[in-house]
Amino acid sequence: MAWSNQGMQSLIPVINRVQDAFSQLGTDFSFDLPQIAVVGGQSAGKSSVLENFVGKDFLPRGCGIVTRRPLILQLIQDPNEYAEFLHKKAHRYVDFDEVRKEIEVETDRVTGQNKGISAIPINLRVYSPNVLNLTLIDLPGLTKVAVGDQPADIEHQIREMILTFIGQETCLILAVTPANSDLATSDALKMAKEVDPQGLRTIGVLTKLDLMDEGTDAREILDNKLLPLRRGYVGVVNRGQKDIVGRKDIRAALEAERKFFISHPSYRAMADRMGTAYLQYTLNQQLTNHIRDTLPTLRDSLQKRLLMLERDVAEYKNYQPNDPGRKTKALMQMVTQFSADVERSIQGSSAKLVSTNELSGGARINRLFHERFPFEIVKMEIDETEMRKEIQFAIRNIHGIRVGLFTPDMAFEAIAKKQIRRLIEPSMKCVDLVVNELARVIRQCADTVARYPRLREELERLVVTFMREKEQKAKQEISLLEKEKKFMLTLDGIRLRDLESTFMTRAFRFGLYHQDGRNMYKDYKQLDLGCSCLEEVDAWKSSFLRAGVHPEKQMRSTSPEEDPQESASMDPQLERQVETIRNLVDSYMRIVTKTIKDMVPKAVMHLVVNQVGEFMKNELISEIYRAGDTDALMEEAKLEALKREEMLRLYAACKEALRIISEVNMGMIGVERAPAIQSTDYRPAAPRPAPAPPGGRGGILPPQIPKRAVTPSSTPPDIPARPQIPKRPPH
Repeated sequence: MAWSNQGMQSLIPVINRVQDAFSQLGTDFSFDLPQIAVVGGQSAGKSSVLENFVGKDFLPRGCGIVTRRPLILQLIQDPNEYAEFLHKKAHRYVDFDEVRKEIEVETDRVTGQNKGISAIPINLRVYSPNVLNLTLIDLPGLTKVAVGDQPADIEHQIREMILTFIGQETCLILAVTPANSDLATSDALKMAKEVDPQGLRTIGVLTKLDLMDEGTDAREILDNKLLPLRRGYVGVVNRGQKDIVGRKDIRAALEAERKFFISHPSYRAMADRMGTAYLQYTLNQQLTNHIRDTLPTLRDSLQKRLLMLERDVAEYKNYQPNDPGRKTKALMQMVTQFSADVERSIQGSSAKLVSTNELSGGARINRLFHERFPFEIVKMEIDETEMRKEIQFAIRNIHGIRVGLFTPDMAFEAIAKKQIRRLIEPSMKCVDLVVNELARVIRQCADTVARYPRLREELERLVVTFMREKEQKAKQEISLLEKEKKFMLTLDGIRLRDLESTFMTRAFRFGLYHQDGRNMYKDYKQLDLGCSCLEEVDAWKSSFLRAGVHPEKQMRSTSPEEDPQESASMDPQLERQVETIRNLVDSYMRIVTKTIKDMVPKAVMHLVVNQVGEFMKNELISEIYRAGDTDALMEEAKLEALKREEMLRLYAACKEALRIISEVNMGMIGVERAPAIQSTDYRPAAPRPAPAPPGGRGGILPPQIPKRAVTPSSTPPDIPARPQIPKRPPH
């Protein structure tokens, strides 16, 4: 099967359809499609090259940046001649002046009239008998200086846009450079070299060969000896500015181009490899080969993208926003899912919502109960001196003018009640912290219904209102302190104190000991621990503090201002009574503190956390329906609706692209590919003009290239014979 079989020739239209599928998304979404991007500086002749391909004047012209959006130009061989825009499929343009105006209008619609640029492409499809199947992307010309209302960084914006296209490995680069300038300073070749340093994807085009200084030529460049490219260079001669202003016919310009090459002494020998017709033929052949090579990779990429999208759009596939039954079902599902997410987040069994960066949900509440709450209680440490002073005043005030023989119980009760009241503050703070954490969990889980802002707001309002009611009840229960139960830890009685550094070491030391004098370990009454820095000491002390090992009480010396008669008593009997009550208060407070540490978490869990869970499981749905109009609650947010529609369009585009590619006859993968364009494959032959088709529209067909003679020994097996370009059948 020859390279020009129908399967190979259909590759470019296949990619055109895939490109249309993605362009209809209306965003700057891009996929690595095999394509040819046209790059060049301003006034390099890009527009003239493209117009010569079509044979019509259809591109905007003017000063400064004219091409401000990528133009995807799809050339399709067809007996009829007309143009279509993807954004106006129903309208066929036969007047190409209208095509130019529509390009200008569509450009201004997106970018405005201040010469700004946009990466959203314009898709133009041109049908003509004078073209070969070809797709090119005309990109904005490289510029250095902002003009008019253009932003100051316009050069950077254009550069980034161009790199976005030519940086893709599947993109061929058509670098257009005027021959009357130094090739080493070519902006197009410079950018192409950045992304294609070996020149494997770059095709060089030299314009304005007729404007070179007398006595000079570009033969060395066209022979691919100076700045060589894997795909070589092609020279063309475009219309000058005078010809454009004078509306010189493009067919006449192509004929003048042909005469220039066959009459120029430097280019006569290579005339069959020069000119617009040969460039179009070369691009068609190379793009076809390029698509053939990249099609399997493109299919794999599309399949991977489709699998990723399927997970995201699973919930959107059957979504019908105006179906009441669908709304009711969706409401039930989302409320149930919200309740389940909150429960799993608190219970710690949610693999979907688990965070690997920080503690969340139930883990944070657990830390509040077992680390933060004990720490808040320890911060309320009793001042020993103040305690003894208060006991002494209480005993003396209770006895009044009498001399007390016995230790009064009322003094113990007064001191104990005062100390217990000091535990209320950390207990209430624990409730507040847990409620705040629970509210945070509720807000996070409500993100699953973010598409419906009113429903989310109502869910949060109902649950948080119920939670606040239970919070007040929990605080009332805790403030009673009547349900205390004794709970002792094995670390009771162990204290921690700092030790002075010795002469031989600079280590920071502290010791562990039993208050009652018992041995800590075997015959040792104290265990000494040493650290190299204060940070380690603080870390150890914090760990001991969380385990219930507190620092020893520091006795304060009486300040000089204090009345010695009030701060201390010389009465031995009073001192014994103070010591007795102090020991009783200390023992009782240890019991109360341990009970509070155990009771408060249980009360919060029972009265707040568990009650909220039961409310969401059993009553939340009924409260939602009781709240009011469920249709209003299921009103989708505008941004979410746009996001859903865009995701569904992208999913449909990927699916359509895969379907289109699947239509290609995969049996052609094994057929002979189009021979690569190499300068050694051609022999000079006189170019011939194409016969004018009916209607008077003629053009220059690609030159006839004679078959290469095959010799048994000298012809490499990997270079096939050059086929002939078949003549166009008569209309």
